[in-house]
Amino acid sequence: MTLMNRFLTIFTLTFVMVGDALSQSFEEAMALALGNNPQLLAAISEYKAVRQSQYIALSASLPQIEAYARSSTNDTKTNCLVDLDGVCNGVAVDQQVPPFLEEHDTEGWGLNASLSVFTSGKNFNDFRKARADIVAQKISLQNTEQTVLLNAAQAFLDVLRDQALTSLRQKNVEVLERQFQAVKDQFEVGIVTRTDVAQSESRLKLAQSNLLLQNASLSASRATYQEVIGQPPGRLIPPEKLPKLPELLEKALTIARSNSPILRSAQEIARGAKYVTYSTVAASLPQVRLFGNYSVMDDPTRMKVGLQDEVTNFGVEVKMPVFTGGRSLAAINASRHVSNNSKYNVHAADNQVHKLVTIAWFDFSAAGGRVEASNGQILASKIALEGVQQERELGTRTTLDVLNAEQELLDARVAQVKAERDQILSAYRLLSAIGRLTGDNLELIPDSLSD
Repeated sequence: MTLMNRFLTIFTLTFVMVGDALSQSFEEAMALALGNNPQLLAAISEYKAVRQSQYIALSASLPQIEAYARSSTNDTKTNCLVDLDGVCNGVAVDQQVPPFLEEHDTEGWGLNASLSVFTSGKNFNDFRKARADIVAQKISLQNTEQTVLLNAAQAFLDVLRDQALTSLRQKNVEVLERQFQAVKDQFEVGIVTRTDVAQSESRLKLAQSNLLLQNASLSASRATYQEVIGQPPGRLIPPEKLPKLPELLEKALTIARSNSPILRSAQEIARGAKYVTYSTVAASLPQVRLFGNYSVMDDPTRMKVGLQDEVTNFGVEVKMPVFTGGRSLAAINASRHVSNNSKYNVHAADNQVHKLVTIAWFDFSAAGGRVEASNGQILASKIALEGVQQERELGTRTTLDVLNAEQELLDARVAQVKAERDQILSAYRLLSAIGRLTGDNLELIPDSLSD
């Protein structure tokens, strides 16, 4: 039986439970998560912001030009102080001379320009650091995308699982209710004992309790689905097939070393840290800058005679730190330690990816075995239940034997539902571990609820 056929068999009653709600496929739910998940949208905005850092870094190597304009008002008040001999400024006066007021405005404008022509590689390495940060942020965005898609897959499969388990437990309650009534009727005519009635009632109460717990689990899964996907679940259509995966563990590890966002992000961070070290060293080396200035100033005191100040200034500046109290050396040493730390993080990330891929690979392999085992368990449990029921009619089996056989069949069906869910989810976890759980690889077109 194919994966799709098994799902359709398990989840037929699930579709009835949600009535005529809008159907939604696995791929449609994943596309909705890509278009509406706030975590992913926030990561996209962060990536766009980091992209601007390259232009900021590049601008340091381009001409810098600024214009300015100035306007000022000067009020001058001149007082003539008369001494005891009646003399003010060498002139004899017979009374206090009123102050002399003079007011004039000064206006001007100008341009300042500068260009860094040599920075010992500082500007170049700052730009390379910015580019490395952009690549690292893009990889981080991919990692967020994988997380969102994996959460979406789990939310989708959890709802399917809990819907199917709720259906199974509801049917089990109905069967036990009928069986409990039958046992009570048999007790009335003396065919069974009070012990049989108590056993049937106990098993019914347990089933009712499990149904309540399962309903709570289904409600929680629905809430998680709405949080991740962006809308309540409708009539969910099970995935038709598993994603394409590597056939060998060694192949999966090789793909992961090239695609895993965990490892690639660590590598880009290490590359950026190396450029920071280069830039820090360059900051202690010679820096050459060209500069120029042009200004025009109008001074009323000189304009009276037709004069205007027009200044043009060009020059070159060479500077180099000579003594900084140890600050430059400390900065260089610190950047080297950060660079070494990032290199060690690359090795740690490689080990982490190897572990994640290996665990995901064997989880997927084990999940497939569990699916086959649960199918065999169901078949065996059905045969055992039929045999116990026939033997009970012959008087060689008790009511408790029948109840136990029914419970074993229910457990087998529950195990099958869980195994089916775990197999699909483990496949997408493996896809995430090797760095291929992306919208492009799955050929998903993001769908927004606001469209």
